[in-house]
Amino acid sequence: MNCVQLLNPHDGAKANTLNACGANPSIPMAERLGIHIVLPKISPQPHTGLAFEGYHYAVDQGQGPAYTHRMFTAFFQEERHIEKLSVLTELAEDLGFDAPAFRYGLESGIYQERHQQALRHAQEKMRITAVPTFVRNRRRLQGLPSLSQLRTFLTHNEL
Repeated sequence: MNCVQLLNPHDGAKANTLNACGANPSIPMAERLGIHIVLPKISPQPHTGLAFEGYHYAVDQGQGPAYTHRMFTAFFQEERHIEKLSVLTELAEDLGFDAPAFRYGLESGIYQERHQQALRHAQEKMRITAVPTFVRNRRRLQGLPSLSQLRTFLTHNEL
């Protein structure tokens, strides 16, 4: 199944809903890979701009991938409210970040412009309008591919 979640550029490029395309194919795929995920019962779906700003703090600390993994785990396995500053600060502390410095970075808006630049780059330069979108050379793959589709996409060497 090829599921595409449309983005709303007026809402911080947030997917319209986690179930925008009907039955979410990511759950069976995750189960096949031995990864437990749930669609959080948080309603309305959280605005995650602050979590993305926290990512830029994490990058400055050399911990971007660890932060991303922690946010996905917190949201999709623990059903945590990652739009809340208190939750983000606790999760950042779990990663060994200086909690007051992390909180100050988000409260002060230091990372807002970097996040907005990243959104503009994704929308205007890369023309990303769906999640997930994979771009390699001049080719793009939108939607949730099967493992064989993803392998084909990654191994095809066309420029």
